[in-house]
Amino acid sequence: MTQETETAKVKNQHIVDLLVQIETLPHPVIIEILNYLTPEEIKAAIPYLPEEGSKIFKLFKEDGFWLLKCQKHFPNTQLMRKAGQTEFDFFWENYQEEYKDYPEKSINLFSLAKENKLSIQEIQDINDLYRVDKRNLTLLDWITLNCNQGLLNQIYQQFTPTLTSPLDWAITCLQPLDVINNLTHTSIDSTYEAIFIKAASCGHLELVRDLYEKVIKDRYMGEAHTEIIRGALLGATQKDRLEMVEYLISSILKDRPDQYLASWGIVLETAAFHGNTNLVKFAIDKDTQPVLDEQSENQHFYQGWVNAASEGHLSITELLIDNSNLKKVDISEALIIATDKKQWRTVEYLCELTTDNKPWQASISRTLTRAAEHGEWRLVQKLCQLQSDNRPSLNDLREIFLFSAQDNRYKEPAMQTFESLLPLVRANNFAEDLTNVFIGLVNFGKFDLATKLYNASPINNKPKVGEVQLRTLICNDQYSLYRIIFKRTHKEMNKKQLREHLRLASFSTVSDEFKFWLKNAASPESYDNLTSSHENKIDKICALLEDYTKKNSSFSRFFHGHWNRHHTEEIASIVDKIKNKTIELPDVVSQLKTIQPANKEGSIARRIQYILDRITVEDEISLEETIRVENTFN
Repeated sequence: MTQETETAKVKNQHIVDLLVQIETLPHPVIIEILNYLTPEEIKAAIPYLPEEGSKIFKLFKEDGFWLLKCQKHFPNTQLMRKAGQTEFDFFWENYQEEYKDYPEKSINLFSLAKENKLSIQEIQDINDLYRVDKRNLTLLDWITLNCNQGLLNQIYQQFTPTLTSPLDWAITCLQPLDVINNLTHTSIDSTYEAIFIKAASCGHLELVRDLYEKVIKDRYMGEAHTEIIRGALLGATQKDRLEMVEYLISSILKDRPDQYLASWGIVLETAAFHGNTNLVKFAIDKDTQPVLDEQSENQHFYQGWVNAASEGHLSITELLIDNSNLKKVDISEALIIATDKKQWRTVEYLCELTTDNKPWQASISRTLTRAAEHGEWRLVQKLCQLQSDNRPSLNDLREIFLFSAQDNRYKEPAMQTFESLLPLVRANNFAEDLTNVFIGLVNFGKFDLATKLYNASPINNKPKVGEVQLRTLICNDQYSLYRIIFKRTHKEMNKKQLREHLRLASFSTVSDEFKFWLKNAASPESYDNLTSSHENKIDKICALLEDYTKKNSSFSRFFHGHWNRHHTEEIASIVDKIKNKTIELPDVVSQLKTIQPANKEGSIARRIQYILDRITVEDEISLEETIRVENTFN
């Protein structure tokens, strides 16, 4: 055991000892004791637990135990659990995500506060109290939400001398009314409305009731009353103060019923934005929800829905859909906002909704390109399937490919998107329509992606390649892609064009292999004459090779001035096998590929290149086509 490990064990020895001591206790008692441990204490103790088969170890893996922890650390939120995921894994996944970028001190403080185990000794600085978690709740908020008034009193006493606003501090720490009233009389910079709103936000229900009955209800009328109440409602809702919101809403219903609908809307929309599930449930409860006409329902439910979707609160998004007529409303705004904020799980849910009004094509297109840009290729697939006949618009596909291929900010995720869409190209013959994409890839220097796109498309539907792109490939020494294109378009290339390409290559930093290939590509017309009279490919090859060996006659080769030809025995052997019909075309091609011409610009090099790139190229492509993906997505 290292010194560091030994130190850690000593530091957490009291927890380890506790776990050993409670091993023999009844199951419910052990659970109750364990529930008082914070996640940080559990994490520190796990390496020193008894053997894996012990009761304690098994309890730490039990679902029920971690469900209680979820309720403590993520109250009023409905996190989505993956299929088959244990509560142990579910809790730690969300816990790590919650505190991903937090220093260790902040994690410990929040962990203790949520378990209601925080003591004054852990709070060394007043700034510790204003640390904020992902829900925008401070450490002080968690202390008040857990009703730890004893700790609040200690905090109030310890830090009051250092503050310039004792009144605000007394409200924040939920001090008694007599203390606050004394400070109110001495404060010159606080108004009743400011105190009221502050108290609502901090959860000081006693003070809010007192101020409302004695001051706010009678002194502030009309618009002033409305603004004060709405400010208090907003603050209480943001801080997830359910009891406070219930009081304010009931007061408005009793004293200002004309303002009830708007106030109720504030609660619903704000709670949805902040992911406060309990407040959303309270707002849509039949005893709370006002009588709504279609316009009001669409306005408030829809805005709450958009707010929840934009912040990724999927459970609230579903809750509002299930308790309203939102399925009749166009989802485009929610879809676009959720997409721009990269709330992909919510986006996926929105796209799967069966609505009376399908998303606008513009919003689907925007979502497609954003998802592709960020590497969310599974979502891209789902969005493509939304389109008629599982075929997205060509404009969408062009944008997807260009985003994923050219956007250097998201190189790896975008590359994954690109790779995942290649089967779509093969299955749906999109490549010809994506000629502009191919051109863009070449022009941007994305030669690997251009090659993949070209190879992914079926033989009868390739992107059209212009002279500019061919010259770009030569200047960038892209021999492999140039040759692939040549194999499929050699009938369209004339010898003059090839000679121009060779001249361009001679002035560029092109590999010798590429230059030799370009020289040989402009093959003599005699090769065409030799092969044109034969219909069978293997017979064409035989004629071309037999002419090279001059029927395997040394005298004939000498007579024609070709006495120094290389590889004649190997070539003659292949010719004999063809004539005796003891070899098939694929084996002929394989044997020719094994020959390494001694002269890269010689006759046999040109003939082999002619055979491979002109005569048998269709067979190679047909072989490739056998692995073609038949369905759009699998």
